[in-house]
Amino acid sequence: MELPRSRAGEYAALMGRPARAAALSARDDLSDVRVRLGPSDEIVAAAEIVDVGGSEWTATEPVVAEGADAELAPLVDELLERARARGAPALGVRVAVERAELASVLLAAGFEEVERRACYRAAVAELPEGDDGLAWVSMAEAGRAAAEALFAEIVATDPWWDEPEPPAAVLAAWLRDPILQCDDDVVHLGVRDGRAVAFVSAQVNPRSGWGRITYLGLRAELRGQGLGAVVHRHGFAMLRARGGVTYEGGTAVDNAPMRRLFEQHGCDCLRIEVGYRWTPG
Repeated sequence: MELPRSRAGEYAALMGRPARAAALSARDDLSDVRVRLGPSDEIVAAAEIVDVGGSEWTATEPVVAEGADAELAPLVDELLERARARGAPALGVRVAVERAELASVLLAAGFEEVERRACYRAAVAELPEGDDGLAWVSMAEAGRAAAEALFAEIVATDPWWDEPEPPAAVLAAWLRDPILQCDDDVVHLGVRDGRAVAFVSAQVNPRSGWGRITYLGLRAELRGQGLGAVVHRHGFAMLRARGGVTYEGGTAVDNAPMRRLFEQHGCDCLRIEVGYRWTPG
């Protein structure tokens, strides 16, 4: 069922995201938020579809109260019914690797496994400072076309880039995020000898202080020279400037260079998660 507006606080508590309650209560349409009720009319299972545009929308990881695992399959069915009604081209969800029962439900519902990621977390205040080695300009200064061109060139040779959408469409989707800051200062270009050579995007949820570095990368000829750490640290500076409190990021479990960067900068491995994708058929 759709989340009743009066029960946004109960939903947020089950999801472990109490700051979401006020935002949900003020939202015009809650039909993308689905919940299941227990025998005493309490919310025992919940998840939400998020329209991020492009070729794949996302769903939050389904959460269930203790002893309510039987509600997982009906909840996933409701999510997919809603995704079909909304015309979602595909739906992706990431879940902790240890949630075997949820994985079984997703696979039975028609999802397929597409990735495994290592997820990291750190307090922004504890992240290292200093990004000497490059000069930086924002996308507001450099222009959207310049940022799109650099981004496209970098991901074209990035062995870990697996987005099916054109880079310009991916960047546009990041800048439409309904929760995170999306102005032209969330993308910075690193410059060396007058030439843009690095790209980093960092976004913060202004309500909670949760932040992510959406993507960082270098032109192919500059990789392997230690500049990845410089770009990562500049992303930290961007999070600080935006009021970031908690940094969370991730990468493919096999991406050893990026995992070393997280560990070098004091980020703790939070969990290994599995990405699943459903497409209507």
